[in-house]
Amino acid sequence: MKNIGRILLPIIILLLTVRINAVPVKAFDMIERNLPNSEQLPTKELLCIFQDSEGYMWYGTEGGGLCRDDGYTVKVFRSDFKNPGVLESNSVTCIAEDCEGKIWFGTKRGAYILSKTDYEIRALADETIKSWTITTMTATSDGMIWISTNRHVFRYNALGERTGKYILTWKGQENTVNSIYEDKKKKVWVTQAKGGLFCYDKVKDSFISYPWPYEEYPTSMTEDHNTPYYWVTTWGKGIVRFDPKAQDTDKMFGLQTVDNASSNSDTRKLHHIIQDSVKGYLWVTAADNLYAYKITDDASLDKVDLSRLLSADRKILTKILSDQSGNLWVTGYYPSSFIISFLPNEVLPLSMEGVKQNLGVIASPMQFSQEKNYYWIRQKKLGLYAYD
Repeated sequence: MKNIGRILLPIIILLLTVRINAVPVKAFDMIERNLPNSEQLPTKELLCIFQDSEGYMWYGTEGGGLCRDDGYTVKVFRSDFKNPGVLESNSVTCIAEDCEGKIWFGTKRGAYILSKTDYEIRALADETIKSWTITTMTATSDGMIWISTNRHVFRYNALGERTGKYILTWKGQENTVNSIYEDKKKKVWVTQAKGGLFCYDKVKDSFISYPWPYEEYPTSMTEDHNTPYYWVTTWGKGIVRFDPKAQDTDKMFGLQTVDNASSNSDTRKLHHIIQDSVKGYLWVTAADNLYAYKITDDASLDKVDLSRLLSADRKILTKILSDQSGNLWVTGYYPSSFIISFLPNEVLPLSMEGVKQNLGVIASPMQFSQEKNYYWIRQKKLGLYAYD
């Protein structure tokens, strides 16, 4: 009976006090975790990531080759002393999949095609771009593969035959295409380093430029899921809302000022952008970290507070992928690549100051058990309590 009295007294005290002090601090419904099987990767430095039609993940590494993760093991494709001559460079810059299920990937010295039936790798049979650094590649819905390299854009069919070659000039200068993107209307768009924004015209078989108004060049783009706009990242200007149907340049391009007040210019130097399929947020990799933005009713942006999800420490990140389940895979160099997943319900951190006020110690629960609207908690060294 004495033991029961010891338990009941703190229960009564906590039921009276904790109800007042247990105030929700801030809700969040996202979690961050490491890549699965990351310990099997030849290096932590990832340049790109891709999910194929079967759901498998492919990683392009800096110096470690191409990696395929089936959820259990990582298979590595690279040149080494056991397999010399497989690749001219083990730095994989981009990955795509053609309409026949073959994996195409670019390296810092040429492009390659991998057959998933026997894992045989062959170099793309185009002597023109052999040993060139492949900047980016994209497979489009018509079965074509678009490749950017050495200030040129090339188009190939699934057989590896070249079907087009394009040189894009901006203000009289030939510059490198740094991203290739196909929208829902099957239009192909490209952004150009130290240049502007272009769209492919199938009738003219050429790229048509748009009147990009900024000195800071575009780096990537994505089509909005819910509005007629596109969102374009820049190197130094932040995010721009783009309306290709607008006749006036001022209305065509809308610079977002959400980060203009920041003294840290790295927040406006952006690499890559995607829109997640769960919340519809825009996510960007910047020169210093990962950022997210909510699209408002008037098609402007509000910054999402990620302080409870990610540290403010400087990060060196590259690409973002939204997988078939809606998870976000973020690749980079430092500190390491990671995954962001969305929880079905919000997680509410609750203050338990009532424990410290009444017991003189911080809350240190060892076990929990829920019963209707309250919890039974075994507090370290002090016994059993009820928490409402």
